[in-house]
This record gives sequence, C-alpha cells and structure tokens, in this order.
Amino acid sequence: MSQDDFQDDLIMDNGPMAHGYHPGPGPPPPPPPTGRYILIALAVAILAGVVWMILNPVGTARMIGRIMDRPPVVTALNLRVNGEERDLKPGQFAKLHPQDELVVEGFESNRWYNYDLTMFSPDLNVDSFSQPNSLWKVLGEEAFEKPREFVIQVREGEKVLADFYLLVSMSAMDWAAKADQATDNEQKIRYLRLALELEPKNLAIRNKLAGLFEETKAYDEAADLYNKTLDEAETDEDKRAALNELVRVYQDAKNTVKLLETYEALIKQAPDAQVPQLLNAILKIHQAGKNHAAVVQTYHRLIDVSDDATARRLLRELAELHEKKGEFSKAIKVYQTLRDRLPANERAWALKKLGYLYAKTDEIDRAITAYEAAARADNKDQNLYFNLARLYQSKGDKVKYAENLSKALQLAPGDTDDQMNLALAFLEAGEKDKAEAALRELLKKNPDNLKAHLRLLNLLEEKGDQDGLIEEYRQVIRLDPKNKVLYYNLGVMLFEKGDLKGAQEMMSHAKDLDPEDVETRQYLFEIYRRQEMPEKAVAQAIEILKLKPGQDALYTYVYQYYDEKKDYTTLSELASEWVKQQPDSVKLLQNLAYTQVKLQKWADAAETYEKILKKKPDDLDLLFTLAETYEKAKKLDAAKDAYQRILKIDPDNEKAAEAAVRLSLEEIKTRREP
Repeated sequence: MSQDDFQDDLIMDNGPMAHGYHPGPGPPPPPPPTGRYILIALAVAILAGVVWMILNPVGTARMIGRIMDRPPVVTALNLRVNGEERDLKPGQFAKLHPQDELVVEGFESNRWYNYDLTMFSPDLNVDSFSQPNSLWKVLGEEAFEKPREFVIQVREGEKVLADFYLLVSMSAMDWAAKADQATDNEQKIRYLRLALELEPKNLAIRNKLAGLFEETKAYDEAADLYNKTLDEAETDEDKRAALNELVRVYQDAKNTVKLLETYEALIKQAPDAQVPQLLNAILKIHQAGKNHAAVVQTYHRLIDVSDDATARRLLRELAELHEKKGEFSKAIKVYQTLRDRLPANERAWALKKLGYLYAKTDEIDRAITAYEAAARADNKDQNLYFNLARLYQSKGDKVKYAENLSKALQLAPGDTDDQMNLALAFLEAGEKDKAEAALRELLKKNPDNLKAHLRLLNLLEEKGDQDGLIEEYRQVIRLDPKNKVLYYNLGVMLFEKGDLKGAQEMMSHAKDLDPEDVETRQYLFEIYRRQEMPEKAVAQAIEILKLKPGQDALYTYVYQYYDEKKDYTTLSELASEWVKQQPDSVKLLQNLAYTQVKLQKWADAAETYEKILKKKPDDLDLLFTLAETYEKAKKLDAAKDAYQRILKIDPDNEKAAEAAVRLSLEEIKTRREP
C-alpha cells in the first residue's frame, strides 16, 4: 500500500461513515499537501541542529572533526606574565621569576574549541593559574632553592601532543638581597649559599658568605671559600689578597699548620720587600709553639733577606737563643759571624761573649784570646781583667793572674762589685780565708749587700763554720725576710744543734710563708713532740696528712692522742676524711670502725666492717665482729646472714651455728608474741 493509499484509508477510517452518517454523492476531496509537510519537518530538523550546534559548540566541533578526520596539532600555549601576553610554541621554554604573576590562559590547536584536548602538568596544578598568581605563593620559597623546570602538557587522553617548559629560578642577587634582610646568621648563610650556587664565581657574594662563616666561627668553611678565590685568582695581587684573607681565618681558628702553609705561599707571591715581614710572622708562630729547630731555621732565612743592621740584630738574637739552650758551639759560630759583620769599634761586646762561651766549653786559650781582643777595644771594663785573671789562674800562670787582677782593682778600687770579684777570684784560687776576708771587708762598707752575704753564706757552709753560718743566716733573713728557704735552712741547723725553741721560731716563719710545705710541717711536728706540746704536734700531724696522706706513724700518733682523751667524735670525723683520701686502706677503715663502735654508731660501724670484708672476705674474726655489730644495731637478719657467711667458710663453727640458731629462735618468738 502506498503512502497516499494509507492516508486515504486513514481518512476513510475517520470519516462520517464510521459513525453511521452517509452523505449523498458530492465532489471529491482535495489531495493532501505532502511535500509541504516534508519541507516543514526538514526546516525544523535544521533549526534544531543549528540550535544544538549553538548550544553545544564543542560537540559540533568534535562531530565535524571526526567527519574531516584530521590529526590534532597544538600550535601554542597562551600565557600572561606580569600582564604581558606571551605565547609559547611546542617545545619552547619561558624563563620566569618565582614571584612573577602568571596566568595560564589556554592553548591553541587545529581543533575548534580544542575538543578532547586538556592541559596537564606533572609539577603543579594548572588551574591555580587561571587567575594571576605566582609560583612563589603556590609552592613556597623552598621550592626555588635550586632552578626549577616545570612542564605544561597538552594531551588527548593519555597521549601527550605538546610540551611547553617554564624555567623558573631566583637570581643570585635575589638570594643576596634576602640575606641582607635576614636577621639570623643561619638564614643569612643559607641564602648566600643559594646565591653562590647560582653565581659560583661572584666574589662579592663569596666574600660576604666567608665573612659570615668567620663571624660564626665556621673557619673551615670560610677557608674553603677563600681557597677557591685563590685557585681562581689570575693576578699576583689577587692571589696575595686571597692569601691574606686565609691568614686572618687561620689566625682566628688557631690553625697553626695551615697558617704556616699560607705564610709560605704568601712569601712566594710577595715582593722582596715584604718577605722579611712574613718571615717575622712565621718566626713568632714557631716561638709561640716552642719549636726550637723551626725557630733557628727561620732566623737563618730572615738573616739572609734582611739589611745589614737588621741582620746583625737577628744574629745576636739567634746567638743568645743558642746560648740559652746550652748550645754553646752553635752560639759561638753565630757570634763569630756577628763579630765579622760588626764595625771594628762595636766588636768588644761580641768578643766578650765569645770569651765567655769559649771558657764555658773549656777552650781556655781561645777564651783568653777573645778577652784580650775585647780588652784592647774596651780597656775600661774591669770584668774583662777579672775574667782574664781567673783564666790565667786556671792555667797556673800566676804572673798573668796577678797582672790582670791588679788591673781590675785599679779600675774600681772602691767598687763593691769589684771587691766581690776579688773575693770570687780568691775563691776560684782556693784561697778561702782571703775570700772570706774580702767579703767581710766588703760588708763593712756595705752591710746590706745581699749578694755578698749569700757568697759568705756559701763559703761558711763549705768551711763547716756552723756558728758563723747561723749568724750569717740571720743577717740574710734580715735583708730577705720573705725567703722561706732561709728560715727553713736556719731552722734545720738550730734543730740539729738542739735549739728547739729557735728551730720552732724559724720553722713557724717558713710555714707561714708556705703553708703547704710538708717538710717544714714535719719538722714542726717533731719539735712540738720533743717539747711535749701534744696539741700543737697533733695539729701539725693533721695538716701533714691532708697534704701527704699515708704516713702511718702520724695516723697512730693522732689516734693515740684522741683515744687517750676519749674524744671519739673528733677522731671519727678525722678518720672519715682519711678514709676518703685512701678508701683502700684496711688500717684506716679499721680505725674508723673503732671510733664508730666507741660512739655506739652500730649501723655505721657495720657498714665500715662490710667495706673491710671486701678486702678480707674470709676473715672469720671480722665476720663475728660484723655479726655482733648488726645485733647491737638491731639488724637481726643482717646478723644472721653474717653468721651464715661464717658457716659457708667454716661449716663446723659451733659458735656461728649456735648464734644463727639463737637468732632464728628469737625471730620465731617475736612472731608468736601478740
């Protein structure tokens, strides 16, 4: 059936006949407007499609794209940086600062509305930048301690169509500025480190960081930076500047080894005029470190680069150093060099030194030659003639001896020093009586000449003149009342003569001058003991034991004294102190226990006995004493334990067994009592 037939049937089915109405014959109905309906339907469909396309442009684009079947091509990423439009092509990089205001506006492709394409970044949330924002705010400062690379991708599903790169970094100056603003040194150092990583050869930043390291005493880090500067330095001036900075750092760090290495490096770079100054600095370091060999070597280096006047001064210092160290042969060689470099009119003192040192090394003939040469240059120095007199005397040349001694006395007949030298000359000649007479003659003129008194003191001691010696000691003490040794020596002499009162006076003075001198106090103890002054003797004994523990005789003396007085409180206190000094002394522990028992401090005594038993664990008598002490202290369990310890050592000990049983019965009885 055709559509027209269907329409006819439909009309017929709905005609009047269907309701029992039968009109009469009439004209036929007009044909239906089929073509117009189709056009209307098509128009509606097109209109609906247009509306859909308007309302759903992406879907429209997707549909058209699928019809055209073109592969997607991404052509640009649209950014706005600090308000300025910037487009990136795929694979391109954009350099940004972390604090730049960034907007990711979108991207461009050959697809209408970029259908099925999305932006993605594995490094950040792209949506955070739909409005002006900075990477600094989003990711924080720590994210940019090193330069960062961010990638923004355009994808179709999981397929990456284009990559766009953002290279983001702070500048060295940014970090340096933050360091300037920071108040905490740790933060300043952190920022300057970051700045230096970006510009590792920036001297201003490096030096500022090194300065902070110095300020915070991080000297190794400061030195590393200055060493880098030194390695990179191209001119001698720059190298010297870096080395000078290292000198300061190593001085502050007290790193002597590195400091010396740096000075040596500076010497290689320094002009000749500066070398002596640097060597002087090295010399001071070796002198402070008491490195004698290095000091000597540095002196020689200094002498080689110094002018004549300075070299002579240095030679003298070096010679005196050898002399002080007892290196007389080396001192002689240096003085010989110095003598040859001195003007003729200035050589006398060097010749005197050589004479002295030749004499010290038993080179008598060379000593005489040097002194006689010095006398020709300086014939007013009586000491030269005294020295020559002694040297000739040592050779047995009495004529030359008398000649030179006479010259010496002619130069200063009233001079006490000369008189002293004359006495010394007699002493060296072995003429002690003449020496004594010379000294006493000197003391008549100058009674307060301490040097003469001391010489006379030594002479009288050699002669064994005890009475004269005692009197001379009193004279010397008058002149030197703070000399402990004088009081002590005189005290010993008086003690040996039996003058205990005089000895006590002298030893008391010596003790007052040096309260910690044990020997002085030991004499005082013996003096007091012999004079039957026990209280003072005990006081000295106690002080001696504080200074020098372990003297059994003194412990015994003190114990007997307080035991006789029955002053067990004082004795116990002393015993406790002595045990602290010598905790391993069984004798002192026993004495302490004795005082505690006397004071009926049973618990303390038991504790002391336990300490003794650690030294003598198998001492049965001591264990019995311990047990009995525990009983007196009402510590029955401890007492019973002590008896059991006896039985372990001696199972057949009836006394211990009976005591243990007795204590057990007492314990049972105590439990039964209400």
